[in-house]
Amino acid sequence: MTKIVRLFALCAVCLATLLLPELSIADTPEAIPNNFSAPLYRVLSYPIIKTVNGICLVQQSRLIDNVDTKPTLTEMEFFGFTINPDDEDTYLTPDGTIIPAFHSGLWVLPPNADKYAPVNTPSSYLGELYLPDKSRIYEWSDLEFYLLGCDPVAFAEELTAIRTPIYMPVMTLFLMTAVDLQKAQFGTFFVIEPDALKYCTKLETVIFERDPYIYNTAFSNCSNLKTIVLLDDKRLPMLESASSFAENVYSTATLYVPDALMDDCVNDPVWSKFAYIKSLKDSPVELMKPQL
Repeated sequence: MTKIVRLFALCAVCLATLLLPELSIADTPEAIPNNFSAPLYRVLSYPIIKTVNGICLVQQSRLIDNVDTKPTLTEMEFFGFTINPDDEDTYLTPDGTIIPAFHSGLWVLPPNADKYAPVNTPSSYLGELYLPDKSRIYEWSDLEFYLLGCDPVAFAEELTAIRTPIYMPVMTLFLMTAVDLQKAQFGTFFVIEPDALKYCTKLETVIFERDPYIYNTAFSNCSNLKTIVLLDDKRLPMLESASSFAENVYSTATLYVPDALMDDCVNDPVWSKFAYIKSLKDSPVELMKPQL
């Protein structure tokens, strides 16, 4: 499937997910009260929207193969997950890690999407926004759900810094209205799509917590980049080509790399293009922390 078709399919699926009334109050069969039959429970299902630590979240789940007791996301492949062939109760993550299979995820909505939010709640997030890998949305349960997607309009010009979750891919035009963004910390394992930060022309600092695949033109309009930080000491993020970054960035920005990957970096055909490569230990960049 081509990138364009893939992107179109993802948008269509996400839109359908938002519109179709197949959202469940529970994530797993164990969370369903014993006195509820699966068909009745499905009838009583409704979208759960909850604000947690200032982040408005909606629980998304989808039915697959008409198995009412196991709602699951049909578009999991778009997030890099595959079913583990050796154990169908687990998933293989984009980096090959085995995790327990899960049947629901959270989407980030604009802060005013919560009907219980104060009247003056803004329509987008302000200042710095740290998106955690997962969140608990039920007061009566310790069950946590991964953050997998978002409504891009939630990230507008008032946003100056963002941290993205581990399993949320950074899709094309992910930050299309965050024109004042200055700092981006990417937790994703999977991908940063073409033109994901097309309009983030004020971006100065980029932090990669892991090693996503970075497509051409992902940062091509970010000519003001001054600092790029790589935190993962096992693998370098894979760049599709030198076009992933603006051409001037290779001669003006400073790249901070873990010592364990310094040799890999200087021998990489693209990362080695940076004129200023320094040890991660010398990085002056302050990492974003979870919001309490």
